[in-house]
Amino acid sequence: MTFSTEIWALARLWCMSPILGAMALWYLSRADRLVDAVRGRHL
Repeated sequence: MTFSTEIWALARLWCMSPILGAMALWYLSRADRLVDAVRGRHL
């Protein structure tokens, strides 16, 4: 449920401001990569 809620919020943000939506998407993708890198190092 939380995941779909975040997707919906991101979609609304994108509709209101594509630039903000793109920045949020870029930030989330960077965060995912950062988390994967940290997990990879610790594992």
